[in-house]
Parts: sequence; C-alpha cells; structure tokens
Amino acid sequence: EHRIKNYFQREMRTGFAPLREQLVIVSSLEFIKFVVYEVAETLRPKR
Repeated sequence: EHRIKNYFQREMRTGFAPLREQLVIVSSLEFIKFVVYEVAETLRPKR
C-alpha cells in the first residue's frame, strides 16, 4: 500500500481525486502501469 501511495504521488499529475478515492476507482490500465513501474524499479541495476 505504501508503494502504491508513493507511485501515485510521484507519477500521477496533480488535480486528480484524493488518493483514497483513486484507489477505489483506479482503472485496470493504471494498475498495469503501476505493476510495470514496480517491476522495472525492481529489475533496474543499483548505481
């Protein structure tokens, strides 16, 4: 849940509904984008 909150704060443009409302109505496409982002962050080599 914390990672989802951080993702929404960093990656979503301002003006969206509050996070609680967003998580209830988040679209499948947005959820897929989050999963892809998390996988990419996990696989990215550490610098």
